[in-house]
Parts: sequence; C-alpha cells; structure tokens
Amino acid sequence: MRIGVAPASTRTCAAAIRSLLEQSSNSSSSIEVRAWYRDIAKAPSEFLSHANFEAVKGDVSDASSFDFEGCDVIITVPPPFFKHENMVELSENLSRNIKTAIEKSTTVKRLVMMSSMGAHLYDGVGEIKTKTAAERILVETRIPRITVIRPAYFMENWAAQYPTLKAPEPSVFSYLTPSDWKLEMVSIKDVGKLAAKEATADAPQSTPVYICEIQGPQKEGYSSLEVRDVLTKILGKEVNLQLIEKSKLPDFFGAFLPSGCVNEFVEMASSFLQGGALNVNPDPQANVVHGDTSLESALEEAIREQEKISGNSA
Repeated sequence: MRIGVAPASTRTCAAAIRSLLEQSSNSSSSIEVRAWYRDIAKAPSEFLSHANFEAVKGDVSDASSFDFEGCDVIITVPPPFFKHENMVELSENLSRNIKTAIEKSTTVKRLVMMSSMGAHLYDGVGEIKTKTAAERILVETRIPRITVIRPAYFMENWAAQYPTLKAPEPSVFSYLTPSDWKLEMVSIKDVGKLAAKEATADAPQSTPVYICEIQGPQKEGYSSLEVRDVLTKILGKEVNLQLIEKSKLPDFFGAFLPSGCVNEFVEMASSFLQGGALNVNPDPQANVVHGDTSLESALEEAIREQEKISGNSA
C-alpha cells in the first residue's frame, strides 16, 4: 500500500508519517509513504533514512505539482494561515488543488483529511472557518472512501510559550478563562496515529464520509489551572498563570498578528469559552474517539523538542 501525504510539513502530517513508518517497520504489511514538500530540505532526516519513505517536491498552491498516480490513499491537512487576511479563500484554493489531483489519479480510493473541532460550523469559530471551507470542498471528492478527523485543541500548543516558561520566573499565558473552565485537548501524536490507522484500515466504512472528533484521555478536558500544574511539575519550578480575559483578546492577538487577522483569532478563542459556539453547537454527526497520550507526557516531549531547537539556534 502506498500512502501519499500532501502537504507533509505540518505537525499532524509529520505525526501521521511517523506512525505509518513505525507500522511499516513493525508489521509484515508493505506500507510505503510518498510525502510532498514545497522544500524537500524540510523533510526530517528520520524519515529520509527509512527505506519506505520518499520525499517529493510539490507546492500545494500549484495543482500541477502533484501527481498522486500510484498512491492508494492520500492524507492531507489544510495548512494554517496565521498571518493571511484572506485565509478562507486560500484554504478553499488549496483544497481544490488537492481535490483536483486526487480525481486525476486512477489509483487513489481513500482520502484522510485532518481538520479541526468546530469545522462543522460556518459562524462563530474564527480561524477554524478555514477548515470548514476545506471540508466542504474535500468531502465532495469523487472517491469511494473519505475520513475527516477533527482534533481537539493540541496539547503541544502550550510548549510554544517556551521562552516565558524558561524565564527566571516561569509563566504561561492562557485565554482559557475562568481558570477552572475546561477545554478538550489532544496530543498531536494521537492525531497522527488515528490518521495512520484510518489510512490503512481494512474494515468497511459505514458511510462514504466518516467524521470523527479526537480528544485526549481526560474526557472532560483540561483547565488553565491543570495546564499550569502540569508545567510546574515538568519544569520543577512554580509556573505563574497569567490569564487573558475575553475583553483583552484583541490586544493579545494584535501584539503579534496582522490587524486583518485579529478578529478571526479573537472569535476562535472566544468559541472555546463558556457560551462559545463550540460549546453551544456540538456536531451530532461526529463520532468521538479518545487518544491515550496524557497532557504531561505530551508537554514533556514538546518541551524537549523546544530545548533541542533552542540549543541548535544558540
């Protein structure tokens, strides 16, 4: 079985590739991975050293740069557009390119798309609307089997605050308010495992389009206080929790995003909170599954990765 991954550079696609290559090494089944990168130099050495991995040059903004012939399955995820004001239009265009390339192939019979929780909504979810737009296009792809995976909030996102976590007085910022309000979270590793599982599954699918939401093992989610406590345990130092109230979200996002993107991210963050769109309007059509990676385990690994990056750039 040959599985194509396009684009391959996102964190979730990297996790899916890692899981697929582990399956290939640990089982008798033949799994080959062909991964498309805009810059092949970005392909991780751990993948390039595997006999069943092939890196291919391809730009998702150019449909002609993708040739999926020979692939049985395609795994894709709309890349994030944190600094593009026309993010929804971009997501639509890139999704059409993937759809076109799949339909030109005579071999692709299955699509696994990684999306986001809340992608069933058209309003009230801000930046998540890019995933809504992508889903709307990709679920119309003319192939027999489509799986849409909607992850919860990534546990590893907290490690992006590595500079403040490693400061003399460690701190973590959170717009998850009040401090005991809980949000479903999941490890990127578990999302990758699920994508790999769906890509290689033999069991028949009950519907042509199967939608599942993946959350972490703690079904009620995690609060800002719990995140702070886990980080304190990992770092061995007290971490100060700095809450960003809803009224301060425009200033928070405005400090590092283009002005035309701020409202989309304010709306997305607000959708996570009590009374927000994600809590008021869950998707009754989605099947909920749970990963097994704990918040502590996910953050320990993510912080180790940040330490490597910091060490390499020093």
